[in-house]
Amino acid sequence: SMTPVAYLRGIVEYLKNYPYGCTEQLVSQAFPAVVLGGNAELGLSTQDVDRLFNRSLKILQTRLKHDGSFGYWSVSGPTDPFYSMYATHLLLEAHERGQKASDATFDRAIHYADQYTQERHYQWHEHQAQAYALYLLARNGQNVADRLKAFEAELDRQWGQGGISANWVRFFLGAAYKIHHLDADADRFFGEFQRQWKKTG
Repeated sequence: SMTPVAYLRGIVEYLKNYPYGCTEQLVSQAFPAVVLGGNAELGLSTQDVDRLFNRSLKILQTRLKHDGSFGYWSVSGPTDPFYSMYATHLLLEAHERGQKASDATFDRAIHYADQYTQERHYQWHEHQAQAYALYLLARNGQNVADRLKAFEAELDRQWGQGGISANWVRFFLGAAYKIHHLDADADRFFGEFQRQWKKTG
């Protein structure tokens, strides 16, 4: 059977040669390189890391809108808030690893995330993006504890318990609470994941 390393190497190799297109695909191609760095076992050289990230950054910069969001296909096209957060997540990972070339772009993108969490949203996909944005802000060192509580209350008002039980939202809120060392709040979200893992082994 295939080992985890061999499986990961296959994914990395596929992404290295994937024909980039929309912002989601572009970020997905560069993400493993930025997070894993040069890793011979996974078939990633230092040159691969630089090439994949720099190519993605260059294209993302052409899609960066005045408000800090990213067009899905071009700067003149529509924005998908969730995938704008996904692109911002890539830039955050690069920023934390000393990729200075992306800092100006990151500053504008994280500002968009900040603004997005302070607006009221009504669609489910917008709430997923809002949860993602709160996590990114927490990762970036911003205290958003009050916003997390307010967002939970808003989800409950609009969606009932179905809002905070959705996996993406639960993961991002749990992670954001954990970053703030609000462990009891984090456990309300991560506890269900842990119970599921124990059941499935």
